[in-house]
Amino acid sequence: MERKRTRRRSAGRHAATRLRRALGTALFVVCVTVALPAQETGFALRLIPGVHVPILGARDYFTVGATVDVVGDVRLPALPLLGARLAGSYQLLPIWSGGSAQVAAMGVGPALYLDLGQRLEMSIYGMGGYYRGFVVDDAASVSGGNGYLEGGARFAFELTPQLLLEAAASYRNDLQFSQGISASIGVSYRFLGGSPIELRDIEF
Repeated sequence: MERKRTRRRSAGRHAATRLRRALGTALFVVCVTVALPAQETGFALRLIPGVHVPILGARDYFTVGATVDVVGDVRLPALPLLGARLAGSYQLLPIWSGGSAQVAAMGVGPALYLDLGQRLEMSIYGMGGYYRGFVVDDAASVSGGNGYLEGGARFAFELTPQLLLEAAASYRNDLQFSQGISASIGVSYRFLGGSPIELRDIEF
């Protein structure tokens, strides 16, 4: 019995180490993206907490959990309606029978941006990526990873040219693991850069 407890504690420590590495990688990628030159419509960085509600078969195993997303939106001046979404996320999903699952993920995908007024905007996105999950309960500690698919929408109200208040909802399917709906509300910060670079004709 003592050996089993020791193995579970060891597996839990290894799972926590792998989770920290995965989250660190996600944050590093987002920070590198922030460091890239931004145009006026260019880059918005968001750190948003929310709730995750399991649906369908996942409801039999998981209860309502928490989620935190670090999201970067890249918009191109030449294509103001289109852009890319880069995200790193962490989910904590309690298990009905005891214990919990921790899921770290990274993904990227296209997004459509719509201006609904002078200070209100909406975006619709779809993305895919890779997740790594760690489950620790009374029976055992296991880990594994696979791809995931996500789609959602967000509304943002511009408090200042750089600060936005937003609400979002999304559906996510961690393939062969869990699926659910997330809802969040938070504040995003838009990084503003210099004027767009103009390319002029070169005469010989």
